[in-house]
Amino acid sequence: TLAYAWPYEFTGGVAPVLSTLSLTFDQLDYKVNTYATATVTVTIATPGVMTWTAHGLVTGQKIQLTTTGALPTGLAINTTYWITKIDANTFNLSTSLANARTATFIATTGSQSGIHTAVNASINISGKLAIA
Repeated sequence: TLAYAWPYEFTGGVAPVLSTLSLTFDQLDYKVNTYATATVTVTIATPGVMTWTAHGLVTGQKIQLTTTGALPTGLAINTTYWITKIDANTFNLSTSLANARTATFIATTGSQSGIHTAVNASINISGKLAIA
């Protein structure tokens, strides 16, 4: 069994199923499309606005967050969010690509502390399965 992490995207949209036959081999190839990380800030608002200076991201890309303290209510660490670009430095977050497409953004409430870090990643995986 092979588990895939959040940044992986698959040819045809489906994760490959590995072979189980004796003397059969699988080859998985990958291409890193994007990888970036930065310290970010987020407003307490409806919707919350994330600031990442000169982020270079486009609407529909995925990010995950970590923090040294606490994120505002509405956000969680190690959870995949989809961005909707506002401008070169700011964007909104959604809980799915479908929500990003319909401008259904996350509201942030409460308080926050610490240093927040965002990671954007996209990795394509393709495979040649059952190579004898």
